[in-house]
Amino acid sequence: MLPRISLSGFLLSATIAAALSCSPTGQTDRLEYNFDEGARHRRLVMDIPSGAVSELHQRDETGNLVRTFRYKDGSEFYVACRDVAMRPVVAIERTTESTTTLVKSMGDQGNGTYQNGTHWRRQARDGFVIGYDFVESERLEEYDRALHSVRFTK
Repeated sequence: MLPRISLSGFLLSATIAAALSCSPTGQTDRLEYNFDEGARHRRLVMDIPSGAVSELHQRDETGNLVRTFRYKDGSEFYVACRDVAMRPVVAIERTTESTTTLVKSMGDQGNGTYQNGTHWRRQARDGFVIGYDFVESERLEEYDRALHSVRFTK
């Protein structure tokens, strides 16, 4: 026989479970980025560090789209791609030439440390450059976890 659980007991259990699943070491926000690649509709899905205080969307004269999330501590997390259509729906072209142009614009791939002790990392993947700048050492794991969460869906 199954034990009876009161509504208040159930709500308390659900609240505790939700609080535990949102622990500070695992907090992230979800980013879904829809785009076209040729005739295919695709989506980039990833977690980003939580707590962004602003979000900036920029397009430069060469078609690079950069979406930057800025944080109170001065750190930044970004996603960049080359938009070949320049229309409301983002359309990317994954060619060597377009990827090279994007990487040159965003900076070298890899990781490093600035003179002030903050960290940067950039990676090119499937027509996108994804990275972060000005991250304090104690938050590196959170930002790296966000970079490793990138996946593409149809």
